[in-house]
Amino acid sequence: MKYLKLLASLCLLTAATAAESTIKHQFVCIGNHKNVLVYVDQFTPNKSWSIKVPKGSRDIQLISPNTLLVSHGTGASEYQLSDGKKLKWSVSGYKGIQSARRLANGKTILLSINGKLITLDKDAKELNSIQIKLKPLDLRLLRISSDGNWIIGSKKPRAVLEINAQGDILQQTKTPGKGYTATKLSNGNYLASTGDECKVVEVKTDGSVVRFVGGKNEHPDLKLDFNSGWNQLDNGNIIMTNWLGHNKHNSASHLLEFDTDNKLVWQWDDHQAVKQVTNLLVIK
Repeated sequence: MKYLKLLASLCLLTAATAAESTIKHQFVCIGNHKNVLVYVDQFTPNKSWSIKVPKGSRDIQLISPNTLLVSHGTGASEYQLSDGKKLKWSVSGYKGIQSARRLANGKTILLSINGKLITLDKDAKELNSIQIKLKPLDLRLLRISSDGNWIIGSKKPRAVLEINAQGDILQQTKTPGKGYTATKLSNGNYLASTGDECKVVEVKTDGSVVRFVGGKNEHPDLKLDFNSGWNQLDNGNIIMTNWLGHNKHNSASHLLEFDTDNKLVWQWDDHQAVKQVTNLLVIK
C-alpha cells in the first residue's frame, strides 16, 4: 500500500513538472536589490537582456509594441522593449515616486508614496498636481479602471483605494495584508496583493475575500515570502512575484503562476540576474 501511495505521488509530481515545462512566457521584471530591469523571452532566449535602472523603480507599463514606461524614485523613463535601450522621454526631480501610468490621451500620471498625483504632458512637462485627501498614506502602484477611476494598492491604510481625478476617495476597501498592486474587476470587486500572506485576493467592497491564489499555508513547499506585483493572464491564471527581500535571497522562485484552482503551473527564477523581484509585466 505504501508503495502504491509513493508511486501515485511520483506520478503526480512528474505530471506537474511536465505541465510546467510546456508553459513559456515573455516578460519584464524589476529587481529592486540590484536595481535592474530584466527582460526574459523563454521562446527565444537569446533575445533576453538586463539593464541598470534608477533606484526606486517599481512600475512597468507597455505603452506601445516596443516601448516600456518604467517608474523610478524621482520620476519615470521610457525604454525599448527589444533591447532595453533608454529612449528620449524621461522625467526626474520628484520625490518618493512609486508608480507611473501613461493615459490614452498621451499624458502621464506619477504617484508618490504619500499620495501626491502629478500630471505630465506628452513632453514630460508638469501640468498640475493634486493630493489624495486621506492621511496617513503609504502607497504603491496606480491602475486605471474601465470607468476611468484610479485604483491604488496601499500599504497604509491596508486597503485598495479608488479615487477620482480630483483625489477624492470614492471607495476604501480593506485588504487582509499590505497592499501593492490592485485592479478593479467588471463585477465591481478588486484583485489585490496581500504582502506577507503572499496571496492575490479577490475582495468585495466590504473587504470579504471571494477567492485567492498563492498562500504560505496552501503552498508550504514553495517557500513563499512576500507578494507585491502580479499579472492576470487572459485564461484567468495569475503570475505573482515572490519577493525575497527578507534575507531570503536564493531561497525560492521569483515568479509563480497559479491557475484558477490555485494549482502551481509554472515558476521562474534566475538568482544570478536578479535577487528580489518586486514587479513584473507579462508580454506573452
